[in-house]
Amino acid sequence: MKSSTETLIKALHVLSNEIKTDDGVVNAALSEAAYRMEELQSNNLKMLDMLKECMEFLSYPRDGSEIGNMYCDIEDLINEVEAK
Repeated sequence: MKSSTETLIKALHVLSNEIKTDDGVVNAALSEAAYRMEELQSNNLKMLDMLKECMEFLSYPRDGSEIGNMYCDIEDLINEVEAK
């Protein structure tokens, strides 16, 4: 059975708080891993939303009808995700 990302993040946070070490290196590594997974999950969700917007744009009628001011600029999408 595959665990959800949220479950793994929670487990890493619990482990980082519960494991007792003299130098705290393991705790710091687990905590940072949880933080990075949270960041990656957030970016993945943002990218998914942006890709859905692009899919809506790309599915416009190809018969030359007016599509208004819609556009999908991949470079803009990448820059927006990297800025967050």
